[in-house]
Amino acid sequence: MAKIHIWGETMKPPGSIGYIIVAYRNSTEDLARLCRKLLSSASAVGLASTTYIVVNDESQIYAEPGVTVISGHGNVGFAGGIKMAVDIATEDYLIFLNPDCDVSTEQVEAFICESTTRAGITVPVIETSAGDFDYQTYENWTFTPGRMISAYLCQHHLLRDRSSDLLPRYAKISGAFVGMPLQLARELKSPFDPEFFLYAEDRDLTRRVRKRGIDIHFVKSVRIRHAGGVSGTSVSELVSIAKSDGSIRVASRRFGRFGVALYIFDELIFDSIRVVIGKKVPWSSRRIAAARWKRSGLRNPGSLTAPILRDLTYTSPDARGATESVNR
Repeated sequence: MAKIHIWGETMKPPGSIGYIIVAYRNSTEDLARLCRKLLSSASAVGLASTTYIVVNDESQIYAEPGVTVISGHGNVGFAGGIKMAVDIATEDYLIFLNPDCDVSTEQVEAFICESTTRAGITVPVIETSAGDFDYQTYENWTFTPGRMISAYLCQHHLLRDRSSDLLPRYAKISGAFVGMPLQLARELKSPFDPEFFLYAEDRDLTRRVRKRGIDIHFVKSVRIRHAGGVSGTSVSELVSIAKSDGSIRVASRRFGRFGVALYIFDELIFDSIRVVIGKKVPWSSRRIAAARWKRSGLRNPGSLTAPILRDLTYTSPDARGATESVNR
């Protein structure tokens, strides 16, 4: 039987920090600047650190002191990239962050001090590039009505709730910036499931850790700015397919084949409403994602990978361009 650890309120302070970043078409100069801030933050609180950069494209990113570059594997998606770094990391405590986070050394130092003596998972307050609270990154949902309720609660109550430092059940872990002990990350097997190519992996992680009784701490005193949406600026069709597939996968894991059917119906109904009120809907990518699940009898068709995206027959020129981009 697998050994189960109980993750309580506190843990032994770590001796080292490992930062993990999955990069895709990010500026090498921006990545270098981010790495310097991260390494400096750990040093300022007396901890050794390493930054792992997993390169999901063909960018030439060169290792510097304190930086380990993992490349040459093609595009394995966000969760797959995280797993590659977790598998080789040796540091006591890991911090996963998106490459478009605009961090200050003071805030990272504060996060390290607040999070590393707590067991379980810790997340900060995520802000937009303009400095506003990005409540959307915490929305926890399976179907659209649930998302609307969660959005309201996250926007109006998440920062105001002072009853506990634990993240409320209507909110999820934000994958933009999250910390946890290496031991826990290994026990969670990544911690993000590589079956999720891009998006929704943080909703799945939240469900799994709560099922195991693992605490999710929400540190309101630490604020991290995150530009957001960078991964979708050049291959938006690919991102739309991955978003839809990830949401279907969440519904499948919660409610099985019924959940898949209900989500596809939910998406069709609310997308139709969006069209009526004049909003743009990525119909092509929605159909592509749904078709894979229908062909598998509403059962898990397997991970959505770059080779699968390449091999699928798309009806949209934009989708074909996205496939070519993600496989170059």
